[in-house]
Amino acid sequence: MDTEKQITAKEESEKRKAAITESVHIIADHSMPINWHLKDILAEMCYHLGSDKVRSYKAFITALANNNYIIASNELIKSDWHDQQPEDCERLARELTKL
Repeated sequence: MDTEKQITAKEESEKRKAAITESVHIIADHSMPINWHLKDILAEMCYHLGSDKVRSYKAFITALANNNYIIASNELIKSDWHDQQPEDCERLARELTKL
């Protein structure tokens, strides 16, 4: 593996670690019950969007905090992220309905 690819892989790994950390912070900050599947969903969102953007989805976060995953799923589908990455967004929205 050349140096450029090694740096890219390291940066990718660091970004994923940061996304996981941020997902745990979102769960804790909003007193959500610990749910590892939810953590994974939020981590993926933080990875793609950044935690500030995820936190900006107030109705989504409120629905999660109230354990209303159907509403949270609907909020994702209504989000601007759906316009940008519909496949990823719809996949995670489906996962939310399974919680």
